[in-house]
Amino acid sequence: MERIIHFDYLAGQELVEPDYNGKAGCVGSDSMGREGLLTWLEEQLGIEVFEPEQRLFAFYRLLNQYETVDTYIHRSFEKNPIATARVIMSWFDGLTLLGWRGEAFNDERLQRFRFLTGLYDKACNCIAGKSEALRIEQCLEKLQTCQIQLNTLVLAQPLSLLPDIWQSLVGVLADKNITIKETPLAGTQASKNSSVSLLSAAGVVDAASITAQYLSLNAADAKNILVVSHYGTAIDQALNQYSLPSAGFKTTSDARLITQIIPAILNTLSGNYSIESLAVLFSHRLWLGNRAKSKKLARKLISNLGIGNKEWGTTKDELLKQSPEVSEWVNALEHSDRNVEQLKKAVEVTRLKAIKVQQPIYREFARQCQVILDVLSTSANELDASQWSKVLKELGVGQLPMVDPLANVTSASACHGLLQPGHLTIEPDATVWVGPYFQPSYTLPDWYQPEFDALAEHYSLFSPEDDLTLQRNSWNHFVERAGKQLLIIDFDKEALTHPVFDELTEFHDLTHEVWIDYLNEQHSDRVKTSYDIAHLYPYARVARINQGLPVSDGMSASRLEKLIFKPSDFVLNYCAKLRDNNLELPNIDNRTRGIYVHALLEEFFTANPTPDTWTNIKSWEVRHHPEVFKQHALVFLEPGGQYDVQALREQSLKALLQLVEVFKSSNVVRVTPELDVEGWPLTVGGKTFSAVGKIDLLIEKADGSVMVLDAKWSNSGDKHTKALEAGFAIQLYTYASIYQQNYGRWPEVGYFIIKNNEFLVSDISLLQGKGVNPLTMKFRNTAEAWQVTNDLAAWRLEQIERGEIELNNPGCDEIPGVSYPDDADLKHVISAYWKQNNDKEHMGDKYSDYRYLLGWRQAMAE
Repeated sequence: MERIIHFDYLAGQELVEPDYNGKAGCVGSDSMGREGLLTWLEEQLGIEVFEPEQRLFAFYRLLNQYETVDTYIHRSFEKNPIATARVIMSWFDGLTLLGWRGEAFNDERLQRFRFLTGLYDKACNCIAGKSEALRIEQCLEKLQTCQIQLNTLVLAQPLSLLPDIWQSLVGVLADKNITIKETPLAGTQASKNSSVSLLSAAGVVDAASITAQYLSLNAADAKNILVVSHYGTAIDQALNQYSLPSAGFKTTSDARLITQIIPAILNTLSGNYSIESLAVLFSHRLWLGNRAKSKKLARKLISNLGIGNKEWGTTKDELLKQSPEVSEWVNALEHSDRNVEQLKKAVEVTRLKAIKVQQPIYREFARQCQVILDVLSTSANELDASQWSKVLKELGVGQLPMVDPLANVTSASACHGLLQPGHLTIEPDATVWVGPYFQPSYTLPDWYQPEFDALAEHYSLFSPEDDLTLQRNSWNHFVERAGKQLLIIDFDKEALTHPVFDELTEFHDLTHEVWIDYLNEQHSDRVKTSYDIAHLYPYARVARINQGLPVSDGMSASRLEKLIFKPSDFVLNYCAKLRDNNLELPNIDNRTRGIYVHALLEEFFTANPTPDTWTNIKSWEVRHHPEVFKQHALVFLEPGGQYDVQALREQSLKALLQLVEVFKSSNVVRVTPELDVEGWPLTVGGKTFSAVGKIDLLIEKADGSVMVLDAKWSNSGDKHTKALEAGFAIQLYTYASIYQQNYGRWPEVGYFIIKNNEFLVSDISLLQGKGVNPLTMKFRNTAEAWQVTNDLAAWRLEQIERGEIELNNPGCDEIPGVSYPDDADLKHVISAYWKQNNDKEHMGDKYSDYRYLLGWRQAMAE
């Protein structure tokens, strides 16, 4: 049985097109680039294999040890060490490819390279010196006494075009009785019979759309389709829209998740939290603990915006019962301990789990874990822990390549994907090549011409011209093989194009054509020229199920408000229990700001409920704010959130001081924050429910009077002012009624606007002092407001009992066949609510979150 390797000198590790023409019975028929072939030979010959990023890091360490202020690279290395190390390493590789082996450079034109002479021996004593040429020399030495399992080596380029060191390697393999097959030289004339077209596009998205349309028109019966582009993700999305097979460019969700595992570990243990990364960490298959319980922990993290709070603790305990082995790790996340050995252990365990997953992307991730371990093992004197994330990012860790560049889709057809044109082992029936076509980097570094001239006098130079000849041969071969039907889409005519591409367009006399002109020339049943016209369906206004709907036993203030003003949302959310299962990651916005302030107020007034304890508030805030942010507003501790943290601290402290000042001047004797009313009875609309929710602040005075104070971040558009004045502050009235039904006395109600340090209360409020804004409310007291609320709830519940659901009615228009209340106060509250929520600032309330279930195809209702 034979072992065949197809070797493409110009192909990178991720650019190789797998061979599908191997002979039956072969042990293996692999396609490899330079790195792939060298790694395979090293494994065969028992030479230690390393990762490219490991070598770059080793080269960086070498420069870090021996680079001084006297070397001319000092400023560059000080500013960007990894990038500088990458450039100097490319010089080292280019020089060794030419035959340099550490000798001094006496030519003045080569003075830039002189400091490398002193580094040569040191580099060769570690993996930093593992250049391509030196690795080949090591393989040549081993091949003198060792055999390898290889029958045939197929060269994608003529041997004479390769650098001397590669020609030597192929020659030694031939001496080992390995059959060498060369692909003939492909000149420009080789593609003269190819069918090539050139289209213009207005950017990447347009090019992707044209690709999908072109293939749907011209490749419906093709067995092999080839897409060549660096913009494969956009192209795959377009192919999916046209129900075409994927070209395999698309990164899977696993790829995205894998790239976040290590940043989650590094950022969290360094105190730079990332909610998204933590959620990914707990939800991913490579996480150490029970995945089901860990996913629940991720949801608690997102919904409660922090770690270490009560909900987190309960769920964490459930996880640790199933997976006690992650106890130390989860505790480290809570306490931000920077334990290097623990971190290395976590990375190593994750690496071992990744190796067991038989997917290329997991093997790549495991490979990168080894680089991470190298960085973590570096002494603190050489690399400070604060530099870990930066160095790893510059090394490319966390940036996975695209999934396998070829994806079999069906038994009838295959859609292949390549990042750039090159040697092909297949002859696709249709090929789309999406530009632009930039000048690529050469095999050699971008040195100055005098340096190339000087090197040519001392070494057998593999020049940029030689490299261009290689690429010309490869592109001509590509056009010849893809010439049955080749479409080139150019979306950036302003870019500097590759000289070989310019030769190609000139040889085939290509001119840019726009897509619409191309379509006009087509005569195909697949191109529609006429369309059926039908009227749009009118929006549904009422859903009649003709039977009663079950209503849950629990009722919160927000649910009751939804029942009254958005009954269809109430039914779908709380009766049918249709919920969005996606994890919506939090952002820094008014909601998260409000959550932090609520948590801070709860922390303070829980520990200090009475006036005699309201002292040293500023110092209390300094001591407690870090833990409040961590437990309830972790999003502010993500990288880049320092300004928002400071601004929010200042605003929340002002709010706390304002509350205390007004409470003192109003003779408040006790404040109860976040009063949990879970399970308290609530009778509304003729039905008794179990209450759900918490009262933000319950204010008590010595005379027994009580107030429910709801803290809101802002009063945008005076919406809370209008809610009290017009009588549709349903949530406040509900909390007041819950309290009254359990304690027998009606509390006053009001809002505290955190951003403005303002109290919105009645003109006869029990609160007095600075910032208290007395309002003339619609109803004389809370009991009267609740009576209207109760009547509205009874009306809506009666509709639901009949199976009649009014689909959110933005204009509150009376719909035939639907009963409406006759009471003027009830009508006033409904119309006032819709008037407030129909202005431009609140257009979002004009439609339902469930609009697709309601038959609304657009975002807005008429």
